[in-house]
Amino acid sequence: MNKIFSFFLFFLGSFSSVLAFSDAEDSSPQALTKRYLAVVGHRDSIPAIKTAKEGFDYIVHQLNTSLRRKPHSNVESGPQYGFSFVHKNKPPVAFVTDLMTGKKSWKKEDILYKAISIADIGCGLGFSAAYFISETVKAYSSEPGWNFQSPIKLDLYDITPAHQDALRPLAALVNAAYPEYFHVETFTHDAKDPLAKEKYRIVFALNLLHYVPEPTWPHVVRNIEDTLEKKGMFFVTTDHYHGYTCTDQQCQRLEMAAKERAENPALSPFVSSLVSLMNPEHGEQFQTNVLNSCFNLFLKNPTMYVPGERKSAEEIDLEVVKSILRRSAKEYLKPRESIGLYDGKKLAETPIEEIIQRLKDGSLAISLANYGFDDRLLEKAILTNSRGMLVRLKISSWPKELLKTTDGYPSSVGLTFTKRDREEVPLDVQTNSSQKTN
Repeated sequence: MNKIFSFFLFFLGSFSSVLAFSDAEDSSPQALTKRYLAVVGHRDSIPAIKTAKEGFDYIVHQLNTSLRRKPHSNVESGPQYGFSFVHKNKPPVAFVTDLMTGKKSWKKEDILYKAISIADIGCGLGFSAAYFISETVKAYSSEPGWNFQSPIKLDLYDITPAHQDALRPLAALVNAAYPEYFHVETFTHDAKDPLAKEKYRIVFALNLLHYVPEPTWPHVVRNIEDTLEKKGMFFVTTDHYHGYTCTDQQCQRLEMAAKERAENPALSPFVSSLVSLMNPEHGEQFQTNVLNSCFNLFLKNPTMYVPGERKSAEEIDLEVVKSILRRSAKEYLKPRESIGLYDGKKLAETPIEEIIQRLKDGSLAISLANYGFDDRLLEKAILTNSRGMLVRLKISSWPKELLKTTDGYPSSVGLTFTKRDREEVPLDVQTNSSQKTN
């Protein structure tokens, strides 16, 4: 009887939080669904939504069809810039779904009777969270016996305040539709800052770290390490270097450059293979990606590299940029030193000297357009920035799925880490990690 009463109070609390979503805004399932979809760019009319479950299911359907990849066009460039993906993040999320439904190594009684907290750090617009909730709920609903003592706590963290306009409605729908399975909370949070004192059994950082400026990597990795439960699991993905116009010879050079950086700790962990040029008047859909096959660093301060962030002429070394453009023109056997720039309709061959002048006067923007890791490089970047408590788990299934793409080139790489006991860490590692912290 007490258990039923407790469940009733929890359900009432969840429902009340939905009603209290905003004193000024309609918090009906229809309004919550519409509010979420408006933020992620869904422009079509939506059907009549009567229940929170219908609203959540409709959102998931849209994310799996028309909204699988969404640029964060509602935020400025820099650390807040990025994309939300469904397809890129499915392999690690599907693996955790199998864990949470007893299909992998976790036992059902350990899932039902031990409180489980999960963090999605850099969750974007909640695409991965919505997919994860949808898939686990399908499994729980189709099989008897999934009676939780307390629902799974899922915390969504993202740096962009504007994303709360999508995340809060999504959380409200989930909490009202599936209070017996999930309780979702959302937070505006910079990953370089410590998380709440909550300990998580699982932490996701999917397509996050390549947007984090290099000097703050130690803060981000150690924050995750600190908040992870003993023997908890940390799932991380980041984009692989991926020049879609590469010849076999050019791809070999990319591989060699990545290997060199993995073996030389003095070099940045980032492998930037493309330089993006665009006329701001025409938009990003008309940008030109130039292959930087020699990985020349054209930023005056390379440590402040953030993918996709536009750079001013004062921040770049124009002579280095000129050498990259000349090499690209030569590799494509162009009869003169020129690069194809979009004029809003078509590519127009533009002399390199004119491109440099346009960068100077601000009529042309430049950014590092591509970035990435191989698995060795990603593992090195994570472990060298940690306190020494993380160890890689070689789970072969989901990283291999992540690498499958339709065009034949690797898209992303991913790894799983676990947090070991302090007693399991060698003394010299403990000493080194404590020195790094000071």
